[in-house]
Formats: sequence, C-alpha cells, structure tokens
Amino acid sequence: MREDSPLQVVPDDLLGMVLEDSVNEIYLIDAHSLGIVFANRAARENLGYSPDEISALPADALMPEFRRSELANRIAALYAEDAEHVLLKTVLRRKNRSVYPVEAKVQLSALEGRPVVVAFILDVTNRVETLASLQQTRELFESAPDASVVVDQDGIIRIANTQATRLFGYSNAELVGSTIERLVPLRLRDKHVQHRREFAATPRVRAMGSGVELVAQTKSGNEVPIEVSLSPVETDEGRLTAAAIRDITARRQSDARLRAAMAEAERANSSKSRFLAAASHDLRQPLQSVGLYLSVALRKPEQLLDVGPKMQRSLDAMSELLDSLLDISRLDGGSIQADRKDFPIGELIDRVLAEAGPLANEKGLALESRGDSAIVHSDQALLQRIVENFVANAIKYTETGSVTIDCRREDDHLRLSIVDTGCGIPEASLERIFEEYYQLDNPARDRRRGFGLGLTIVKHVAALLGHELQVSSLPGKGSTFSVNVPLGTTAELVLKPPAATAEPPLEKSPVVLLIDDDAAIVDAMTMLLEASGFRVHRAMNGAEAYAQLDTGVRPDIVISDYRLPGENGLEVIDHIRTSTDSSLPSILITGDTAASEIRRSPPTDCEVLNKPVDTDRLLRLIRQSVS
Repeated sequence: MREDSPLQVVPDDLLGMVLEDSVNEIYLIDAHSLGIVFANRAARENLGYSPDEISALPADALMPEFRRSELANRIAALYAEDAEHVLLKTVLRRKNRSVYPVEAKVQLSALEGRPVVVAFILDVTNRVETLASLQQTRELFESAPDASVVVDQDGIIRIANTQATRLFGYSNAELVGSTIERLVPLRLRDKHVQHRREFAATPRVRAMGSGVELVAQTKSGNEVPIEVSLSPVETDEGRLTAAAIRDITARRQSDARLRAAMAEAERANSSKSRFLAAASHDLRQPLQSVGLYLSVALRKPEQLLDVGPKMQRSLDAMSELLDSLLDISRLDGGSIQADRKDFPIGELIDRVLAEAGPLANEKGLALESRGDSAIVHSDQALLQRIVENFVANAIKYTETGSVTIDCRREDDHLRLSIVDTGCGIPEASLERIFEEYYQLDNPARDRRRGFGLGLTIVKHVAALLGHELQVSSLPGKGSTFSVNVPLGTTAELVLKPPAATAEPPLEKSPVVLLIDDDAAIVDAMTMLLEASGFRVHRAMNGAEAYAQLDTGVRPDIVISDYRLPGENGLEVIDHIRTSTDSSLPSILITGDTAASEIRRSPPTDCEVLNKPVDTDRLLRLIRQSVS
C-alpha cells in the first residue's frame, strides 16, 4: 500500500446502509490473514452461508481449490505495483459446492485502523450463459446449409454467414452494414422496401418455399432465383429478422428439363397415336381389296387370271408398308448396326443414277451428278438408302426440269445434296416432313403416292450413322436435301457380286423340313414349296420336328419360324443339326422387330428373313442352299 494513501474508516451506521443493502456482493477481507471480516446480504444469500458461518472462513475458502492462490497473488500485486485496484475474473464456490462466474474489483482500504481488502463482486452467470448461447447460435448460423443474414428493422444487414458471401460474391465486410436491398435487382428495390416495411408492421414466420417467386442479384450483376424463409426475433436491441436464402437455380433447371421431357413425351405419344391410326388405315386398305378380289374369284373362278395380278398388287402394297414399318421399328430397337468403311462416293452415285434413271426418263427429267468425287467414311448400304430416298422424292415432286446429285467438300466432310426444280415445300412444313406419315399433298392417303414413311426412315438412318441432315426449299422453285458425310482416306476393295445367271434346274426334289406353329402358314407354305418342286415335311413345333427325324426323314434344308412353343427356332435348328451330325443349311423366319436374341447368337449358315416373306427370294435362297 502506498504510504500516502490515507486509511479509510467507515462509521457503523453508514456501513450498514451502504454495504449491507448493496445489490452486489461486497466483502471486507483482512489484508494480512485474508480472513473474511464482513460479507453483505447479497454475498451471504448467493453463497448460502449465515453471518457467523461466513465470518469464520478465510476468503480463499470461497474459491475452488485450483483458484485459491489467485486472491493472494492479486493482493500481493496491489502492494508491489502500488496500484489503486485490480480487476479479476474468477469463480466462487457456494456452500453447496456449486460454482458461479464473477467479475471482481479488488482494492486496498482501512477499517478501524487495520488494512483491509475490499472486493466488489458481480455475479455474471446470466451474462456468461447468454454469451455461450450467442456463441452457439453464431456457430449454428455459420454452419447453416443456406445463405443466411440477420437484418434489423431498418433493413441493415447485421450478420451474414459464409454461405451468403459465397452466394452473392461480397465479402462479409461488404455485406454487414449495407441494406438488404443491395441483394435485390435494381428494378425491384422500391417494391422490396415496401414489402419489408409491411413485414415489419406485421412480423410473422414465413416458411421456405411459400410459393413467392423471388430473385436476388449477385455482386457481378447476375440474377439468381431464390426461396427465402423469414424468422422475426425480439432482442434487447429491437426486432431482428433472420432470413435463410436458398439458391434454387439447379431446381429450376431440373424442373425445366422435366417439363421439356414431359412435353416431348406427350408430343411423341400424340405422334405415335397418329402414326398407328394412319398405319391401321393403310394396312386395312389392301386387306380390304384382297378380300374383295378373293370373293370375286370364289364366285367366278373364270376371272381368277384377271383378279390374281390385282390381288398381287394389293399384297405388294401391304408388303411395302410392312417393310417400312419394320425398318422403322428395327432402327428404333437398335437391331440394325452400321458397318462404316471408306469407299468412293462415285460408285454409290452411279448405282443410284442407274436405278432412278428409268423413272426420271419416263417423266422427261434430267437426272445427273456434279461436283467432287471423294472417299467417304460411312455404311455404304445405309447411306445409299438415304440418297435413293432423296432422289425418289425429288423425281416424284418434280414435273419439269432436273434432279441433280451435287457433291461438295466442306472442311472434314462431303456435303451430298439432291437438288430439284420441283414444287418446293412451304416453310411451315419443313419441320414436319420427317415425321411419320406426314405428306404435303395426300390428305386422302392415296397409297399410289406412297405412305409418307421414307423421310422418317431417312431420319432414323442418319441418326444411326451420325450424319447431319439439312433441307431448304422455295415453293414453286424446288428443294435441296443434303446429308453431310465424313471424308475417308483410302477406299477399301469392294468385290462386285457376280452377274446373275439363270438358275440351273434341280437334279432332284430337295427335302424341306418346315416348322411353324401357325397352321395356315404351314399349309400355304407347303402348297408354295410343293408347287415349286420341293418335298415338304411339316412340324408345328420342335418336338414334332424331332419326331420326323426319328422316322428317318433327312432334310436337305430346314425352314423354321423363330417364335415356337417351348423352344425358339434357333434352338430347334441347333438341335436338328446336332441330331443329324451335320450343318444343314437353314432359313429362319421372324416377325420380331428387335430380334435381340438373334443378334446375341447369330446363326451360322442360316439366312434370316423378316415377315412378310418375299416368296421369290425365299425360293431363290432354298435353291441356292441345296444346289
């Protein structure tokens, strides 16, 4: 204690009024013995001691064992530093051994001539708990998955978490202290101020995703679709509002993709319905005519020679339609695979010109080719189908002038275009001409003008090959259909098939084992084969076919339907080959469009024909296989 510091003596009556009734805890402690000379009512009540109990205790008995040296050290520091007082943060222990945090101001004084230490104690339990709660709240606020800010009644941002700085691109220092309107697009700020004031007048909890369409603006000026939840909180500083802000850009994009997919599915479903309706109509027409012609032949057999060719034309039309439908289904199902090779485009164009030439000459049209000859990389047969279709359509819709196959190199591809001087296509129809059954000038669906499936097949083939299609047209002046084909390097040698020769007569009648579970088809096929000079043994399934072998039948060729009860045609053919210890030539007939199992296990020495079967081709294959 400083020498010039006077001793203070407080009268008993004043001590009773000032010390005893103070709301803070006040202790008088003997400076030498550290015994408690006096503890006021607030101290005794908080500690749980009576006046006699507390006066018998040393001051350090009020502190936990690990803090007891702290008071003596601080008093020693008062003497050593000649200071007026020291501030101390510590804990006191109650009679029941519970502890509580305190802040203490400790200073030297005198009472009745002896030095005492006066300790003014403030219980800070509530403050510590509040700070702990606040710290926990801040940690939760910071760890929230959404961008979050706390805004006061004037719209000033008081707190912003890391997610908010990441979303909006501002630093924490830039956000805190600015108005919340900083995060609102300029065109919406006045309206937002009005909404904020209305919310302040009637505060309420607003849940996330309450249906309000909101948008925020980042520091870079980008607008972000958001959802916001609002939670008003009453504090000592007034009402604050906690806002959680969720960026819903990804959800909006996902929703947009879903809506687009649903719209596409609905469009495809509607298109498929129209497709099936048109297909049904076009299949019924030739069936109706065949039925009528057959009725005529049954009633007047003498007209059979006249009716027969007409029935054949109707069946040919139905076969053409079924072939087109089958091609579309096979392309959709992935059963057609592209075999890409390098080859000279000139060979393909020559074949197309040779095949289309007679029809062009019949209409008096000039059919020619021009431009570059190049090596391209594609599937020759599939690409030829695209070009043939374009040329056939050009001839069909051109009455005067010319049809030209034009080839031009462009960067890494050859642009192969079919240019005509025909009637052209209205711009509104250019987007629809590749749809199934879409025809510009055939509302009555006259099958003599085709079925409207050619360009649909072209679209599927081009997609399979990865070739881009383009079309442009001027009504009354003509159209240009183009396909971009990748350039190749070296043409592979393609052996031309030998010229067709007349089929030699059979030395004997070949034996055919025919297997099909449709009695009508078995009967009709048997009549056809026997009329063509073949001996036929019939079976409705694999078991019947094996029974034929057990009786000694030794076929020269097996013809089997793919779909049979119990076993499929491939399995039956394999079984027969094993039983006869031979690799019998075989023909597999299928109506399956996908035929995935056939692709997984391709048969050897076995031709695969799709229904309806071309009878001329069937007979030719049989003769070739057994000759």
